[in-house]
Amino acid sequence: MNILVIRHGETIENAQGIVQGQLPGRLSEKGIKQAKKAARELATKNFDYIYCSDLQRCVDTLGILIKEIKDIPVRYTEELREISFGAYQGMYANDLPDWKTLEGGFYTRRPPEGETINQFRQRTINYMNELFNQHKNDELLIVTHGGNIRVIRSVLEALDLWELYQAKPDNCSIWKFEITEELHI
Repeated sequence: MNILVIRHGETIENAQGIVQGQLPGRLSEKGIKQAKKAARELATKNFDYIYCSDLQRCVDTLGILIKEIKDIPVRYTEELREISFGAYQGMYANDLPDWKTLEGGFYTRRPPEGETINQFRQRTINYMNELFNQHKNDELLIVTHGGNIRVIRSVLEALDLWELYQAKPDNCSIWKFEITEELHI
């Protein structure tokens, strides 16, 4: 299975330093321009299916991309959502409590009402395996979030997830991957 994975365009909340997690997000003018540029890059690609996070920032990004990519089945899914930051969602990043005060380590810390990295990572990998088992010989476009891209890269490129979390994938960056077998953490 070949996949092109794209992160949503910049949101107003991204620009303001607000932690979004599973909040919808609104594309900024810059995010709209990023999506239009990505649409031009994707216009010559052939996809069999498109899968998209059901969060509004991804839906809106795909709405721009799809103007150039027509007649391809689209499925919106919560399985491709960003990690849930629970009670921290909607807060300015600078106002967050110190993560190190939460119980556990990088993979097991859980913000109140949110997900741990382990839970998020398992959700993302389980869904990628589901897609692989349905689409072994297909070309997919996936519109999702920075966290999901980090998880996919960490597994497919054997990279340390903690290190990948030190930098964000650019908005509307496009990542190409080939999946030849089920993924394992």
